[in-house]
Amino acid sequence: MKFLLIKDCNKHKQNIIDSISEFLWDSGHEVVKIHSNCNIEKREDSDDHDYIIKIADIPGTQQPDQISSDIEQYTFALMVKANKI
Repeated sequence: MKFLLIKDCNKHKQNIIDSISEFLWDSGHEVVKIHSNCNIEKREDSDDHDYIIKIADIPGTQQPDQISSDIEQYTFALMVKANKI
């Protein structure tokens, strides 16, 4: 399968994208990463991928949530869009 991953400026989100990318690559899938400011619809190869994956903030959550003074928790949504059926 071919995956298109959307990079993010937020270092915590980017760490998640990098981990997903590494897992997919090690599993034998083709992975392409693009910057979040790229327009996916205008990319010539956007239809060439089976799934598009990006990380988004969950509306109504504050980042980071302070549960204790030593731990930061971040709440993100992993968005996966099937590009082909």
